[in-house]
Amino acid sequence: CHRAIGKSGDLTGYHWGLTRKRAILGWEAGQISS
Repeated sequence: CHRAIGKSGDLTGYHWGLTRKRAILGWEAGQISS
């Protein structure tokens, strides 16, 4: 799941890479605040 984060709060592995994970999370954050 792209929403899973590590115990330290850092982004951890994602099947399609951390760049895509950051992009999805950023997009979702924009959708929630809009």
